[in-house]
Amino acid sequence: MAIKYSNEFKESIVSLSQTGRSANSLAKEYNVSVSTVTKWIKQADPNNTKVLSLNERALIKENKRLKEELDILKRAAVLMVKS
Repeated sequence: MAIKYSNEFKESIVSLSQTGRSANSLAKEYNVSVSTVTKWIKQADPNNTKVLSLNERALIKENKRLKEELDILKRAAVLMVKS
């Protein structure tokens, strides 16, 4: 049976890891498996796209596309001004 940890507990473990504490030391101190602590840390990383929802991934993809379109429009505007 899996143990259900509160979001506050998970967030406190992640916060402690961000101060330089290792997943091993946190796991030992709080009696949580290292893999669980590591998973929480990865899930809290905003740059880890593997834990993003499908909607979040779609938004990132759309944002990239819009930035590319904006860059093209900026270049076109510069060319129009020069002509």
